[in-house]
Amino acid sequence: MENQNQVTEEQFVLAQRMESLARQNAQQALRIADLEAQIALIQAKAQQPQDEEVTDEDYEEVPADTIN
Repeated sequence: MENQNQVTEEQFVLAQRMESLARQNAQQALRIADLEAQIALIQAKAQQPQDEEVTDEDYEEVPADTIN
């Protein structure tokens, strides 16, 4: 019976690890989407006539906790 309890405990630990990895994956997917949007914005601005100067104020600061 104890062997079955160990398997259940191991399965629980593995399930928790899988959930953690899934959350990390989702956060990374959001970060990638954000970066892709920023790249698209920069590329779109690069296609426009260079009449105006681009400043740091045109870009949004990325929260440090989203950078892995």
